[in-house]
Amino acid sequence: MKITKKFLDDQRANQLLTGLVSFTEKHNINNDAAYEVGYIFVKGSDHYNTFLDENKGFKPVIETSVKDCNIFYLKLYILKNSKASGITPHTDSHLMNCVGKLNLDVTQFSSKPNEIFIYYLSKNLVGGDLEIEINETIETIKIDDNMILSFRGDLVHGVTHISSCEYRVAIIIETSTCNESYLQREDVIKSLEYFNIWEIKKNSRDVADVHCHTVQRVGSLQECAEKYGIDSMSQCWSGAKSFRTSPVVLYSKANKNVC
Repeated sequence: MKITKKFLDDQRANQLLTGLVSFTEKHNINNDAAYEVGYIFVKGSDHYNTFLDENKGFKPVIETSVKDCNIFYLKLYILKNSKASGITPHTDSHLMNCVGKLNLDVTQFSSKPNEIFIYYLSKNLVGGDLEIEINETIETIKIDDNMILSFRGDLVHGVTHISSCEYRVAIIIETSTCNESYLQREDVIKSLEYFNIWEIKKNSRDVADVHCHTVQRVGSLQECAEKYGIDSMSQCWSGAKSFRTSPVVLYSKANKNVC
C-alpha cells in the first residue's frame, strides 16, 4: 500500500474542492445529504477526454491513478454535514459487476481490479477511517484531507462509522485491464460508457429526487429512457433491472441537464 499526504498543492486542491462544491450546488445536493455516482471509462476514449476537459480538477487524481490500465471505474462519494454508518469489509468489483450485467464477455476482462486508488478531501471529520487487511492483519488508516492512497485490488477493506463531518469526499478509482482488441469495438465501448449509476440519498436512507427519478418512481425503464434521451437502452436495461434493490437512475452523457 502507498500513501501520499498533501497530494495536490493548495491551489489544485482548492480547485478540485471548488469544482465539487459547484457540482453539488448544480444538482441541489445540500446539507445532510450523501451523494454517490459511478462511471465506467475506457482510457483514451472521447468520453474519457471530454470528462477530463469538463472537470479539470479531477485530472491530476485520475491521470496519476490510471497509468497502468486501459479501463477503470470511477466512484465519487460526497457526504455533507452528516453522519454515516461504516462500510463492512469487502473487495471492490464494481467494474466486473457492470460487465456481467451488460452481458459482455467477462473473459476479456481482468477478474479482479488491478489496483484501487482513493483520494480524500475532508473537513471536521470524526470517524470514516479506512480499515484494510494486509497479511492477515487489520490496519487502520486515518483519513487526512488531500490524501491519496493505493492498494492491491484483491485486498479486503472497509470504512469505520462516520460520527460527523462538514464534508467527506472520496474519489475512488478501480483500475482494470481488458483485451485491447475487444475494447476497441464500438459496441463494447458504448455499452460500457452508457452504463453509469447515479444515486443520491438523504440521511443515508431515503432517496432524494433531484434532477432525476429512481427507476421505481419512474415506473418503467422506457419512461426513464424517454425522459433522459438515452439512445442505447438495450444495453442499459439488463443492468438497471438487476439494481432494483438499490434506487438508481440511468445517466446519459448526451443529456447535459443530468450530467
